[in-house]
Parts: sequence; C-alpha cells; structure tokens
Amino acid sequence: PGSHQHAFIIIIVIMSSPKPLIVVIGATGAQGGAVARALLASGRYAVRGVSRDPASEKAQALVAAGAEVVQGELTDKASLVKAFEGATGVFGVTQYFEQGADEVAQGRALVDAVKESGVQQFVFSSLESVIKITDGKISVPHFDLKAEITEYAHAQGLKPVIVYLPFYFDNFFKYFPPRANADGTYSIGFPMGSVKLAGMAVEDLGPVTVALFDAYPEYAGKVVGLAGEELTGAEYAAALSKRLERRR
Repeated sequence: PGSHQHAFIIIIVIMSSPKPLIVVIGATGAQGGAVARALLASGRYAVRGVSRDPASEKAQALVAAGAEVVQGELTDKASLVKAFEGATGVFGVTQYFEQGADEVAQGRALVDAVKESGVQQFVFSSLESVIKITDGKISVPHFDLKAEITEYAHAQGLKPVIVYLPFYFDNFFKYFPPRANADGTYSIGFPMGSVKLAGMAVEDLGPVTVALFDAYPEYAGKVVGLAGEELTGAEYAAALSKRLERRR
C-alpha cells in the first residue's frame, strides 16, 4: 500500500499589545492640542481627546490624525470618569481666562475623576502660588488657583507630574502683537525694564509631555519647569525685528 505524507503548516499569530491610552483634556486648545499632536506623532500612544464639541473643526482634525474625541466638561466629573475609561494616563489643564470659569471647581472635578478612575499617570499643567511666594503681598489668581488645584491633588494622594509653563511666544501674535508707529517701526509694550521674561512656544509642550509619559515613574510627584528662552523686552523686540526682516 502507498504511504501518505501530510504537510502541516503552523501559523503563529503574534498579537501586538495595544498602545497605552492617554486622555488629553482641552485637546482642541493650545496646550492640549500640542500634547495630542505630539502623542500621535510619537506613534507610541493612543489618544483620546476631550472636547465640549467633538464635531468642531479642530476636533475633527484630531480625528483625521488618528485620535478619538469624546464630549466632556471640566466641571462634570461623570463625563470625565467616562472619558478616562481604559486610560493609562491623563494630561490635564484648566481654564482661568474663559468667561464665567470656576477654575478650582474644574480642577477638583479633574482630580476627583483621575482618582476615581484609577488612572496611573497624571500630568497636570499648573503654576506656582504667587501669594505664598510673596507672603501674601501679591495675588495673581491664574497662578494661585492652579497652585490650589495642585495642592488638592496631593491631598487626594495623587502623585502627578506638574509642569509649569512660562509666557507663550505665540502671545506676540495673539494678545501682544507689535503695534505700528508713525515712523514705520513697530513696538511691543513690556514695562519690565531689564528683567528677563521666560518664554516658550506652546507647541513645544507636546514633545516634553510625551517624554514625561515615557519616563513617568522618574517624574511622578515632581515639578518640571519649562522655558525656551529668558529675554528682556528689548531682546524680544530685537529677535522679532530680525525674524520679520527676513520675511519682507
């Protein structure tokens, strides 16, 4: 009788591990948008942005880039808890300058949602307490309120990485644009004399935040202060002049 030979083909399917999910608060804003774009560009993280309006143009641009965008409100803890489901980390930023905003309420809801969700990595954009630094002599609410939120996070047993951002270079084009003078020159108003002002491009927050999530255990519970340059008003004016001359 003839012998029968059987060939067996063994197919091994290697399932890749899903990328860690980072939820970005304010993903359509300046800071959150920079972070979301950098996380996506790294290729190492899945990104879920939180926005009041997931149908907005900026939100849809993130979707097109590969992010998920969900609806959420900073003062609505339940919406945040839902947004944080399955997340490894959260990038959080609160809004002071928005009309009618209660920044401390935003921050407490954010912190409570992080704690309730059991998220292991939390990067929070905050600022120093000016009122404490000056022994109560000077209060700068958009600094002091963020510092209060940081204290609340620590009181809740969290160990966030705190990032301090300086003045945005971007503000020269949005809030403090050079003003035209009668003689054809331009000027910027910075009544600071020779005191240097730390600044950075807000887009640079993105790669820094990616690096913090990459090495989170090393930075957990620490403060990371950021700055790209420290220049006087005259030096900023000179830098703008040099750059604008090239574009004439």
